[in-house]
Amino acid sequence: MDKNLRPIWLLDVDGVINALCAPKTWDERKEGIAHLDDGSYKICWSEELIRAIELINKEDVEVRWLTTWGHYANEVLRPLVNLEEEFPVQAEPVYASGYGGASLSYTTFDWKYMAVLEVLEEGRPIIWTDDDAWTESMLAELTEKAGEIPIFTIKSYALDGLSRNDIEIIKSWVIQVTSQGE
Repeated sequence: MDKNLRPIWLLDVDGVINALCAPKTWDERKEGIAHLDDGSYKICWSEELIRAIELINKEDVEVRWLTTWGHYANEVLRPLVNLEEEFPVQAEPVYASGYGGASLSYTTFDWKYMAVLEVLEEGRPIIWTDDDAWTESMLAELTEKAGEIPIFTIKSYALDGLSRNDIEIIKSWVIQVTSQGE
């Protein structure tokens, strides 16, 4: 598939890859500690989910981080969860001052939404997975702005993260969208 036509998958971390409790959506879960500048955080993930994301990235889509983790997704999380490849960071979170303990100067909704609008300008299909980054009115506005550009969102349940079913739905959507462009 032409890389310029591949869908872009905007991938969050917390509540998507990092389940906030011991979910039952995957057979085996791993736990570890991510050490950031402002503290240490428990991470709970599925190796099966990580492998599925890698496979989809290699074959079907271009995965980009869209997370409050920003560059830490590659620097800290990636080696912890054994993710082979670094993904581009679509946008760094906008902080009032520095990282350590600073509050976001926009709500999570705002800066992530602005980043999605930037991706929309590329004219490629978009998959956006997050547990809390949009409102229904934002999605309606985004769909209107997208026009004929396909957009697909999955709002994961933060306690479980993405499920096997979510991955299968993403794969099916990618097949549908990419076969329309042939």
